[in-house]
Amino acid sequence: MNVAYRWFLGYLMNEPIPHFSTISYNFKHRYTEQTIEEIFYWILKEISKAGYLSPEEVFIDGTHIKANANIKKVVKKAVPQAAKIYEKQLMQEINEDREEHGKKPFNGPRAPEEKEISESKTDPESGVFHKGEHKRCFAYTAQTGCDKNGYVMDVTVNPGNVHDSVAFDGLYDRLTDRNPEIKAVVDDAGYKTPWISKRILDDGRIPVLPYKRPMGKKTSFRRMSMLMMNILIALSDPKAKF
Repeated sequence: MNVAYRWFLGYLMNEPIPHFSTISYNFKHRYTEQTIEEIFYWILKEISKAGYLSPEEVFIDGTHIKANANIKKVVKKAVPQAAKIYEKQLMQEINEDREEHGKKPFNGPRAPEEKEISESKTDPESGVFHKGEHKRCFAYTAQTGCDKNGYVMDVTVNPGNVHDSVAFDGLYDRLTDRNPEIKAVVDDAGYKTPWISKRILDDGRIPVLPYKRPMGKKTSFRRMSMLMMNILIALSDPKAKF
């Protein structure tokens, strides 16, 4: 064991250290996911009581964690494509508008189409992450929400093939349920989608997102929607001057 670890744990150089299975067995059988979460939130509560936590502004970002799985040991599977979270709400708003104009509402979203994925034989919960143009590996994506002082307020873990903008909703729900006093949500460009911006604004909060230059032709719908999103985000800031 590293000398620094011995000093930190209080073990002398000639003193035997616990076997690694002592810790790994406890984490696997004794300390469940619920137990770890309870400890995490208890520590966070103590930090808040001490006055160090500032939950009014939350900073969200994601990172990839490489899984202990061989990219060559895979099995091909056909799975239904996951429906977008906003599809149900969008369909409801469309039908309400159609009924107001005397039109027949749509039946609902179409049945999800199937897509082929590569699933790891050793770690099926991970997902294929494309690192650059040529390198691939199995990984997880961790979404983290922190306050301005750097304290982690919550975290979610998803397969590595899930985009940050798709994994956002799970973390956002957990953060706002436990911290309703959040006033602003700071994200990077990976989370800049119309759905995320709309959801934050509908909740009465301010989305703080970097400016992203519209892509595509000047007359394309994607470019125009990006321009409108930049304008709406700017208008949502009460301190903005025009």
